[in-house]
Amino acid sequence: MAGDIAITIMEKLIDYTIVPIGRQFDYVFSYKCNIKNLQTGVEKLKSDQIDGNQLFSDAWGKDEVKSFCNDLNTWLRGVNEINNDGIVKLVVEDKPIHNACLKGWCPNLITCHQLSRKAKKMTNKIDKLRTDGEQIRNKIRDALNTAKRLI
Repeated sequence: MAGDIAITIMEKLIDYTIVPIGRQFDYVFSYKCNIKNLQTGVEKLKSDQIDGNQLFSDAWGKDEVKSFCNDLNTWLRGVNEINNDGIVKLVVEDKPIHNACLKGWCPNLITCHQLSRKAKKMTNKIDKLRTDGEQIRNKIRDALNTAKRLI
């Protein structure tokens, strides 16, 4: 009985203290991976944006896909907001800041943590935006293909 209570308390203690601390260390240790994931996510998002712009110009003015064009236009605005975000410009265009002392032997952990955390959050936003965009583009393609078959 007392052992069960102690185990329950220890589980809660670990969940509320150790896990969040470990997550913060993970940002520092996964710095390069998070930056690379952001770079590849932005590249994929840009190719999706080109595809979306082409599809938007093909579908514009057609009654079958008019409601989807509004969704696509909203999605394209979201893509532009992501591309204009500060962390994306810093990481993709200017390359990450390599603040270090002792000729690179001692990295600036605070900068690594901040950039890694922002990169991970932005990567999650990009993944969600890409998924939403893929669904919208598929709906438009299906509607256009259906309209072509009916003609």
